[in-house]
Amino acid sequence: SDVPVGIVLSGGLDSSLVAAVAHEAAERAQQPVPACWTVAESEDNPDWMAVGRLDINTSGLMLFTNDGVLAHQLMHPSFEIDREYLVRARGFFNEQKKKNMLSGVKIENEIYQFSDIVPGEKQSSNQWFSVCMLTGKNREVRKLFESQDLEVSRLKRVRIGPIFLPASLREGACMNLTESQIAELQNYGK
Repeated sequence: SDVPVGIVLSGGLDSSLVAAVAHEAAERAQQPVPACWTVAESEDNPDWMAVGRLDINTSGLMLFTNDGVLAHQLMHPSFEIDREYLVRARGFFNEQKKKNMLSGVKIENEIYQFSDIVPGEKQSSNQWFSVCMLTGKNREVRKLFESQDLEVSRLKRVRIGPIFLPASLREGACMNLTESQIAELQNYGK
């Protein structure tokens, strides 16, 4: 097949077109084609787009859709679609740093903040966190942690709105969303 690893096609779409769009998006982002793409089914609109982005050092859930209205809804901050990440960071974490990241930190003349942060397992100098945010600014998670003298060593997006990355989905694998999952996405947020 001429479709890159992780691309899911739905009924009757030209696989060479989808492959070209995926490779073009990856080149623009200067990173490999993501491991998992998920698509909304529609034969009328073959214009594929990635919902958000993951930098080269981030893994996890990527949604890929051919529904422009849905893509806008999922990406535009005014819809308040939360994104959840698992983060492994090195450094000293305390309640004050947590408060700073929840109330907002001014970085490069913009306010960056998490809507939630849950500290998890601590292993020597590393600690795991689950963080949520309502925006998708470039390198937002890393910048917030760095502002608190914490170094991110692992970052994985595990949720966009109501859609969780299935634990059973292996790297390089992909899945189609069900009709009910698509409806959940369309009705999620503001």
